[in-house]
Amino acid sequence: EPRAPRVVADDIPFNKTDEKTDWTSWVDDQIAGMDKHLTTVEHRRWSRTIKSDRERLEREDPQLHAVLQDAYELRKAELENRS
Repeated sequence: EPRAPRVVADDIPFNKTDEKTDWTSWVDDQIAGMDKHLTTVEHRRWSRTIKSDRERLEREDPQLHAVLQDAYELRKAELENRS
């Protein structure tokens, strides 16, 4: 089950006003997890499972969303070529 993005802050102690989502680490984790997808069904299920996080990422960091999308498409092509 994919984890939700972590919330971090630049300052310690943690101040709620400094809160931001650590999209970079989350995207890295998601891309690393794609290697474990063994079928296109599993890959699509993962995509549906994190849909709300992906939509939020697209709004907050379109460039990083593009990196995730490219990795998704690459893994999808790899899985389709196996069958």
